[in-house]
Amino acid sequence: PAIDAAQAAAAAIKAYDASGNGTIEKGELDAAAPIKAALARVDTNHDGAVSADELKARIQKWQASQTGLIAVSAKVLL
Repeated sequence: PAIDAAQAAAAAIKAYDASGNGTIEKGELDAAAPIKAALARVDTNHDGAVSADELKARIQKWQASQTGLIAVSAKVLL
């Protein structure tokens, strides 16, 4: 399915920005494990917080790479 990068970023901020300041900061990142794990790639201004613009840019970069997940079935014989 198509993902609207701006909407996805806004939804993440809404879900994880407990302080309401428009960013997901250090303490809030604990509740957002995937974002915390990707912090080095997402936090482009290196302020330790993630903004909606940074999330949007990262989602757009992922979309442009045309990389995704696919289920693969395999049978291993030993």
